[in-house]
Amino acid sequence: MDDILLNIRDLSRNTKISLILIVDFLLSFFCWLIIGPPLTVLLSTNFEISLLEVIFINYLNFIIPFVLTCIYFYLSGLYRSSIRFSDSRDLIVRSLK
Repeated sequence: MDDILLNIRDLSRNTKISLILIVDFLLSFFCWLIIGPPLTVLLSTNFEISLLEVIFINYLNFIIPFVLTCIYFYLSGLYRSSIRFSDSRDLIVRSLK
């Protein structure tokens, strides 16, 4: 585990930001899946439609807000400051956990 943490610490800034973006994408997708349209449509149709169909129908409802939010976070410096002013190793490991 310590080797992984040391490897994460030695990554470049762009790689760390990319890793945080991937983690943000996965977390937001699972939250959207549970709280957003996919689960509500499945419940309202009594599971007659598959989950993948609902995701493919509503994917823009996830992609557009996610991209806009990430652009805002990047331009406002949230990702850079979270790497610079905190122990980036702990931040990324907490995100991955």
